[in-house]
Amino acid sequence: MNLLSIENLKAGYKLKNYTVEAVNNVSLEVQENEFLGIVGESGCGKSTLALAVIRLLPFPGEIFSGRIRFKGQDIITLSENDLRKIRWKEISIVFQSSMNCLNPVKKIKDQMSDVMIYHDNHNHNGAQSVERISKALELVNVSPKYLEAYPHQLSGGMKQRVVIAMALLLKPSLIIMDEPTTALDVVVQRKILQDLEDLRKELGFAVIFITHDFSLLIEISDTIAVMYAGTIVEKAPSYTIFSRPLHPYTYGLINSFPPLTGERKRREGIPGNPPDLSTKIEGCPFFERCSKHIEGVCEESEPPNMEIENNHTVKCHLYNEGKFINGKNSK
Repeated sequence: MNLLSIENLKAGYKLKNYTVEAVNNVSLEVQENEFLGIVGESGCGKSTLALAVIRLLPFPGEIFSGRIRFKGQDIITLSENDLRKIRWKEISIVFQSSMNCLNPVKKIKDQMSDVMIYHDNHNHNGAQSVERISKALELVNVSPKYLEAYPHQLSGGMKQRVVIAMALLLKPSLIIMDEPTTALDVVVQRKILQDLEDLRKELGFAVIFITHDFSLLIEISDTIAVMYAGTIVEKAPSYTIFSRPLHPYTYGLINSFPPLTGERKRREGIPGNPPDLSTKIEGCPFFERCSKHIEGVCEESEPPNMEIENNHTVKCHLYNEGKFINGKNSK
């Protein structure tokens, strides 16, 4: 069953003299208990997509068109009061640089209490609130003794865990995580991700995990969607997309980080820079950086979204033109 369904979503920022289309005709589905990873370079529209799903785009951001259905309900048409009933209760979010989202002058207990006050329909007395917050902290391996602590008294990893506990507090069906571990060292990153995966299996929530680091997603995600210039260029089960990437951009991302085992090989990055999303893009947005682009085709027309095999889609002219078959050039 689809928990979340995004259909032809367009969102961005209307400025005085131009419009930035940060999300351009994106369609995605998230199943119950699924772990969906969204990966791409900085500036490709990942965070805008996350904020659009929960309708928290800051001014001058707005949703231009499309549908966002959660449990069959169109989020775009909901009033602010109805949205408040869904946020944190049904869909919660761990923001980018979320460690800095904690109020430095409020205790952890008070900040987590605010979530229940504003987003839970039930009244809570002091003892019930403290017990519920303590259990949420224990889920992420933070001792309840830190309820009376201020954020500056916690380490970076502990602050990150507190924010995740805050997202879990009302037991939502979907948690959106926007690069939640970027500021942490790799050891703490891995531990938090392992704990998150254990919690997902135990509590049964779905996750949309946004990152620019492909290696983070391979082991923990069920499905990976690759985003470039505001659009999804490839989507497949995680093992499939890692073992057989179809889009040249996906291949470049995977080959830009070294494997832990095997033969030592020189890493090659992706040349050039992402396109300016404030200007209209003609053709494929990746063609100027693509070593396999087809002259007279890629720069002139937008590639169609094609399902090459079961649950593996790619948006690339190489497949539309029959130039790329089974991951190898046919000529």
